[in-house]
Amino acid sequence: KNFGVHFQEVYNLKMSSSTTNSLRFQEPDLNRVKDHFKQFQGGRVILTKDEDSGVAFICLDHPEKKNSFSGKMMVELNEIISELQGWKSGKGLILHSKGNVFCSGVFLDMAKNFLNDPEQAYWMSFLMQDSCRRFLSLPFISVALVQGKVRVFVGDV
Repeated sequence: KNFGVHFQEVYNLKMSSSTTNSLRFQEPDLNRVKDHFKQFQGGRVILTKDEDSGVAFICLDHPEKKNSFSGKMMVELNEIISELQGWKSGKGLILHSKGNVFCSGVFLDMAKNFLNDPEQAYWMSFLMQDSCRRFLSLPFISVALVQGKVRVFVGDV
């Protein structure tokens, strides 16, 4: 059985009123969220820009944890995207990683903290949604250089 879901189906998904009523969080202040997630250390996200070619490189550098995202890395990615949004000579972006796993998702030791705190889970979702939305709107071509294994969706078969 294929557990994958089409992006558009997920995007168009409407929550029931009972679900919506139980998730009444106010939109958090992004700077406060970033300050909170910086405390979850481990790994780093590195930006290198080649001004001559107009190509930027983002490297996920947490190979000892299969390049899983720590809170610190989520914040670094968000700030790198802000920098790239203002990069006038940018033409392309290559996303890559160190080690033999491209990315294994969120760092599980950090995610365990959110099991009993839905507000923190919401904050993480808010931060990553902001990063993904702005990443997709960057005005240049982006490519993921995937080497080794990658986790695309929890339901991957």
